[in-house]
Amino acid sequence: MDEYSNLLRKCSLFARVDDSTLRTLHPGCLMVRLATGETLFHEGSPGGSLYIVCSGEIAIERIRYRD
Repeated sequence: MDEYSNLLRKCSLFARVDDSTLRTLHPGCLMVRLATGETLFHEGSPGGSLYIVCSGEIAIERIRYRD
């Protein structure tokens, strides 16, 4: 099994998916490494991605600006 399959299989959503099906997901996979405090996406950004946190933590925050 390759790196993406190993990472996907650690997520309960993909834990029981067969290897052949996991390989069909590979072309859409992209590994992203973020530094502490770096932003992954902003509220209102177009959707279309699934993010799986392989290590570390991520905070989801909604920032309200005052007028």
